[in-house]
Amino acid sequence: MAEYSRFPQRFAFTGIQAVPADALSPGKLPFGRNLRSYEPGVITVRDGLVAQGTVSAGTAVHSLARLNDSTPFNGGSASVRVSGAGGSLYRGPATGFLTFSLLDSGYSGNPVVTLAAQPPNSPRPYLYIADSSRQRKVTSNGAVVPIGIPQVNAPTDAPAVRVGQLGSQRISAVTYVAAGTNASAPTTASRVSTLIGQILYDSGATGYASLVPSAFTNITEGMFITVGGERVIITELTIAVASTTVEAIIYDAGNTGLCTIQPAGSLGTGQLEAPSIEAYRKRAARAWWSWMSITK
Repeated sequence: MAEYSRFPQRFAFTGIQAVPADALSPGKLPFGRNLRSYEPGVITVRDGLVAQGTVSAGTAVHSLARLNDSTPFNGGSASVRVSGAGGSLYRGPATGFLTFSLLDSGYSGNPVVTLAAQPPNSPRPYLYIADSSRQRKVTSNGAVVPIGIPQVNAPTDAPAVRVGQLGSQRISAVTYVAAGTNASAPTTASRVSTLIGQILYDSGATGYASLVPSAFTNITEGMFITVGGERVIITELTIAVASTTVEAIIYDAGNTGLCTIQPAGSLGTGQLEAPSIEAYRKRAARAWWSWMSITK
């Protein structure tokens, strides 16, 4: 018995043929609906003959997408269609005669890329839309929000939070006595005596603040200092920031408020702490062994 071989069937469509499927001639199909072949080897869908909706007079539709949202957050729109015409997007129902309303604008006018997806931890799906001029995501009930920001209205300012002052209790005050003086008549000296170059309060004109003194002599973390009659605790010392300019800036929303800044140059100018004593000992030991090797 000869080995069975399958008859090759090219992806072509030259019409239908009312014969059993195993007796079809090349290029024939037993059934075809809304199919057309304008190029050999290519089958396309026949263009529609009945209008399904209107978008904007004189504007051709170049993109069409559908978004299904079965969640309780759909606002009564379980499924919608979004069409692109010109540089705008339009939204309408998914069934029946579609009356599209303006959804968003500012696009290039070329066909847009669409993707319906539900991000992790999101209670509802979005239709992501993008082209060379604009990128947005839309909901089934017509909300248009930037990609990557979960809020419908993104915050433009940082939250107003004020940290309370650290509690402190003065147990004993130590006074400075100069060498050679009578212990019964001590003299008081200030460890820190400088001016404030700049000050930025967390909120208002009192309380927690960031200071830039004219000199850092004897200033350490945890010590008390008196600033304008207010005794405060130094909670942190940071590396000084070098003077520079803004190279680039991207705002989270609009052109004010929260943003990401790229400086033109490095901001660091040095270090706050010297190397540990162990580092000095290791370095001294390596230097001693190197000296011994040379002398030998």
